[in-house]
Amino acid sequence: MSKYIDYQLLLAIIAIPIILVVLFPSPYYHVWYDSEPDYIANILSIYINNHPVDYIHPGLTVNYISTFFVHLVGSFDSMESLVKSLRMVLIYFNLLIIYLAMIVLNKSEKHHVYLFLILLLLHPSSFYYFDLLNPNIILGSLGILVAIMGGKLQEKPIIFSFYFGVILAIGVATKYQFILMSVPLLISIIFGILKITEERFQISKFLTLSASFIITCLIFFFPILPMMPFYFTLWAGNVIGVNFGFNDLAIWHIIFYIFILIFLFSIFIVVLKRFFWNKKEYRYIDIYTQSSFLILVFLLLALIISVLGDASYLSLTSSQR
Repeated sequence: MSKYIDYQLLLAIIAIPIILVVLFPSPYYHVWYDSEPDYIANILSIYINNHPVDYIHPGLTVNYISTFFVHLVGSFDSMESLVKSLRMVLIYFNLLIIYLAMIVLNKSEKHHVYLFLILLLLHPSSFYYFDLLNPNIILGSLGILVAIMGGKLQEKPIIFSFYFGVILAIGVATKYQFILMSVPLLISIIFGILKITEERFQISKFLTLSASFIITCLIFFFPILPMMPFYFTLWAGNVIGVNFGFNDLAIWHIIFYIFILIFLFSIFIVVLKRFFWNKKEYRYIDIYTQSSFLILVFLLLALIISVLGDASYLSLTSSQR
């Protein structure tokens, strides 16, 4: 176990929350976005009534972890101490999952972890929301974990398919848009069905993943299931947050972007295979990593377009989250 312990990296992980929460905290009373007040209300509602009052974000993972911590501590001196304590706990949770995912699960080099943390903090929305009570405070770790898990599905198909479905469901329970993290897997499955890859589509793997995703979603969403039908009527003509420089991301736009990404990547692979790599036999991991890269390029281009469009830093923190 000691081979997975890097004391220099652990020291950096311990120091980051202390710097962000203790030495240079974001004022808890400075509210320009309805993030922390919403989550404090949900956390207290779960603590008192055993169910949240809000279902829009939904941020259920943040609410459940925070409520569990409040139960453990019992009482706080002030609202400020409550907010700062929850920030500290969630940042440590985020960094711990990143460490375990990259060092233990993926066996990444130490400099890869540093690079990921640097990029995470350089991104406007990741930096701004990194130390605030909101879904983004733990999405970085869930994102890297589900990405690594997706890349390892061929090693132990049934076990890792189960884990992938569970983690994906936890991410969706944190923020609905997290479902987009399944796009590389969907592309890989489609290519497997079309027999473009060496590894053929396995129905057992798909059923395991789907079952674990649905069951985990039902467990996490159970307290707000009666309210879920109202979500689609509430946001039918409105947006739910992210602006990619092309259009506001409403519910149907998420589905639209998924199909667009699948379509573009399919054309990309067919062209490469036809004119450049006609002798190359594609594996699952090739499709998964290349589709993930294409999505990353898409998101970076969206950020660059926003910057070139003279978007302010504050607007980028909101539109790119």
